[in-house]
Parts: sequence; C-alpha cells; structure tokens
Amino acid sequence: MYVAIRHEISDSNAFWEKASSFVIPPDIKLLYSFPNQDGAKGNCLWEAESVAAVKKFVEGNLGQFSINEYYEVNPNNSIGIQ
Repeated sequence: MYVAIRHEISDSNAFWEKASSFVIPPDIKLLYSFPNQDGAKGNCLWEAESVAAVKKFVEGNLGQFSINEYYEVNPNNSIGIQ
C-alpha cells in the first residue's frame, strides 16, 4: 500500500538533518519527499504493509520535530503511481 504523510515541521534543520541520515527498514520504502522552500512543511510518499508501520518508523525518528498526518493513498484515484 501507499502511505502519504503531511508534515508540519517545528525544527526544520533538525528534521531534515535526521531525515537525510536515518536507515529505513527493508519492509518500508520512501518513494518521494517534497519539502517547501523553507523546510517548515513537507509531504512524502511511502510504500509499506500498513500506515501503522510507517507511522511507527517516522514518529520514532522525526516525531519530536514535527506534527504528522498519515493516510492510506487510494491508488485508483491517484495520478502517477501504479
């Protein structure tokens, strides 16, 4: 399944430094990351078995720097993904 996250980032330097260096487990795949110009907001797309798996990983690494909204993507109504 595809999982999207909308990030509201309180500490953009710490968030993006940590995001660029963490090791992603083999059962989770980061497909895209789209920060805004100042790094205070971002969206990303993951592929994993569940929203819970992505949330556990992201919150454990980035939760102290951001408020994150997670949702399962509907691939039938999406453009540009399988």
